Amino acid sequence: MKETRLKEGERSQRRTIQDALEVLRKEANFADNDQAKIRVLPMGLPSGDVVSLVDIVFAATGHDAAFVASLPTSASFQSKRPGRSEFDQLDITHLNDATIDAAGNVLLSNGTQLRAVEVIPALLPYELTDLDYRILHATISKMGAEDRCYRSLRYGLEPHHQRATPDIRFIDFGSFSATDGRPQLKIPLLKEIEAEFSDRYPDAKVPSARKIADTLRMAGLRLPRRRPRTA
Repeated sequence: MKETRLKEGERSQRRTIQDALEVLRKEANFADNDQAKIRVLPMGLPSGDVVSLVDIVFAATGHDAAFVASLPTSASFQSKRPGRSEFDQLDITHLNDATIDAAGNVLLSNGTQLRAVEVIPALLPYELTDLDYRILHATISKMGAEDRCYRSLRYGLEPHHQRATPDIRFIDFGSFSATDGRPQLKIPLLKEIEAEFSDRYPDAKVPSARKIADTLRMAGLRLPRRRPRTA
């Protein structure tokens, strides 16, 4: 099923489940009898920290696409349990595969009910743009490192849960480092990445070599050393 991301440029302004539902109501006709799911995609950073992308996914009846309203990249969230006034803070991964009703109530996959769910945005030194992701996709493709650098949403799940989970793949930034016996990735030359980008995204303007280099450094990928000039 194809997915349509809604108001992605406003993601950093949203904090609560209700904020995401409001987008779905306005843009995807989310109604009082509808439900949505929460998808949490863990992402390893070059620093070694792990944060998660948080998507609220609505599969509308009669559409061949799901609609997605995202929340800021987070490592934790706060919420209240029914009948309690104080907030609890939990790891963001608890929200994965939770169900949301039209009132914003959240039912975790383990049966726990929550309300007033609000993510706590992670403090990131840099927020990736769509262009950054395209550059990284092109670089990974040119290296032939897809098996190493992408992780499936099904990763680590029990077989019966894997069958019910879409095989969505995302970049694992922790895979870029030479740890756990893995060799250092050999980064292509910038002109090779430019060519790969052009092949993958023929309708997009090819970014400058400086932009590509900046994106790679930000992601923790080491650029090839320049050869010294000979006299």
